[in-house]
Amino acid sequence: MKIIIQMTTYMLIIALFGCFANSEALGKNKMKTDSFPKNLETTESPMPWGDTFLPKSNKPAQRILCVDARGFAPEIRTALSCLQGLTSRERPVIWLNMSNRDPQWLDWHKEKKYIEDYEIVEDWRVLFGQFKDAYKGAIVPDPNLHRGELLAANMASCDDLIITTPELAEELNIPITVDLRGRFDTYVEGMAWVWENYRDRLNHYLCDFLHPASIEQRCFCV
Repeated sequence: MKIIIQMTTYMLIIALFGCFANSEALGKNKMKTDSFPKNLETTESPMPWGDTFLPKSNKPAQRILCVDARGFAPEIRTALSCLQGLTSRERPVIWLNMSNRDPQWLDWHKEKKYIEDYEIVEDWRVLFGQFKDAYKGAIVPDPNLHRGELLAANMASCDDLIITTPELAEELNIPITVDLRGRFDTYVEGMAWVWENYRDRLNHYLCDFLHPASIEQRCFCV
């Protein structure tokens, strides 16, 4: 039985952050469903990593570093999830308790002997110094742009960046490599730029398509 992990090699943003839309605002701007694209062409092809739906990680570290992120501010949870994903490219070593069920799963991994033990990290900030070679800088999303965090996530996964606020980047002593504030007028403009510049580096086997009219309150795991 393969170990269940929170992050995989090719998925920096699994459980990275929740993008929540304002349902009241969307309700006022509801779009007709007849504007959905129709007859989209699909192509079946095998996954390049094997016969599983998602890529599998390398064997995890025998001693996992666990951070209880329940109650943390969203920007801290996001930054920690970025670090978790980037370090998991070599092997999973960081576990984040984001919900009350996560500690049970971690204990389950230990009971099944998928890991030997885990260590509770009280000061989560030290992890960014301990694993500083896993990232190349920080990227600041535009807080005023709809789904601006998702634009940052696509770029962060390709360029090995940590998604942060400017204040958190300063606190963690991470240089800001990319600042997306005010860079795009719309989400569509931003995604068009991302596709033009990163499409050869994005995973074309894992994607999500949503019409804006269908978004109310949803968490995206890309």
